[in-house]
Amino acid sequence: MNFPFIIGVAGGSASGKKEVCAYITESLSEKHPRLHRRMATVSLSDFYRPLTADEVELANEGNFNFDHPDAFDWKLLEAFLNDVVAHRPTQVPKFDLVERKRTGYEPFPPTDFILLEGILVLYKRKIRDLQSMHLFVDLDSDARLAATVHRDTVGGNGRQVKPLETILNQWIRFVKPAFEDFVLPTKKHADVIIPRGASNRVALTILLQHIDDLLVTLANVNPFQTPTASELNLHHAHPNRGSIAASLASLSLMSGPHPGTTSAIAAADSEPVSAESSARGTRARAFLTRSPAAASHAPALGAMGGSGLFESAPVMRNTPSPRTASGCSRVHAV
Repeated sequence: MNFPFIIGVAGGSASGKKEVCAYITESLSEKHPRLHRRMATVSLSDFYRPLTADEVELANEGNFNFDHPDAFDWKLLEAFLNDVVAHRPTQVPKFDLVERKRTGYEPFPPTDFILLEGILVLYKRKIRDLQSMHLFVDLDSDARLAATVHRDTVGGNGRQVKPLETILNQWIRFVKPAFEDFVLPTKKHADVIIPRGASNRVALTILLQHIDDLLVTLANVNPFQTPTASELNLHHAHPNRGSIAASLASLSLMSGPHPGTTSAIAAADSEPVSAESSARGTRARAFLTRSPAAASHAPALGAMGGSGLFESAPVMRNTPSPRTASGCSRVHAV
């Protein structure tokens, strides 16, 4: 069966996920004009579940945790992605972040290249398995807080304008704990980790070239022609996440794990991580760190204050406790 190419773009709140998606789509559209008509970016924030009357009241008071996994309609997202994978016409929900409600659905035609962005797009295994590639946009927490303050004080990205006190209160109570508990542990699932967010143009340029090369390699078509969905013949996650990982790993100059690379042992949704999955992420990160292109940009990266293009996830220790939208358990970095 033929599948479209779906890239999951995860990362903390205000880390630059939308900017990364915009860079990828704009760059690929310029190189492949035909592909532009068959590309789409879908936001996890449109898959918030309908809130109860009490939850709407809490949200209006700034007391509802929109960064918690329980805030999302995972079944609807899974059904949507299954339709996308099957190349069936479907619908995407629209959620009004100001009115705190789902406003309806928009038609979503069969699409060949999809970017799914959101803080928790790598959280659920069923959702990950419907993606062809996993990215994690990694930005310093201070920079994310500054971006959040700037965004929410002007009502950016369709959000409600908030006073600074409310923004900081929500960051301390909800955003920061949810990032540590649920978002950061998903970093280990990423094929590619992009430090410094959307400002890391060197990493994005190299990533974009590898996405383009990967599409051509998997499609086995003329690199100067845009492949159609049928030409791509992507086996996708089901047996094909391995094929895509193997394609990334085959370009690596390293035969083993990146020295010093660590893996995360705290599963975001209490699901075991296979040895293949862990090795896949390590190989992909090692490739993108040690590739000739990455090496050629080493001086620029040093000037930008980074030690390398891509980083490994920290080892985590999980402290189990109930997880609800009104309270978060804590996961601590070792």
